[in-house]
Amino acid sequence: MSNKTNTVWYITKTIPGDYRISNPEITDIVPGDNFEPYTCPSNWNIIDILIDNNGDIYNYTFMSQNPNQIEKLVNLWNTLD
Repeated sequence: MSNKTNTVWYITKTIPGDYRISNPEITDIVPGDNFEPYTCPSNWNIIDILIDNNGDIYNYTFMSQNPNQIEKLVNLWNTLD
């Protein structure tokens, strides 16, 4: 990924009380050191996603500079049972 501070970031989070994630939105937030690269299942073919789960398995935050990749993540994630 490119410079964290000089680009547009997109964010999506898990929906409270649900395992699905919300539609991505543009954010002014820049990912901190608590974010790390997210390794998606290889068949999803998704790159450039960062994740922070704050140590809570049901409270994920994903960020990306690539709106197409984060939208793809949301669509695939929300099809999981």
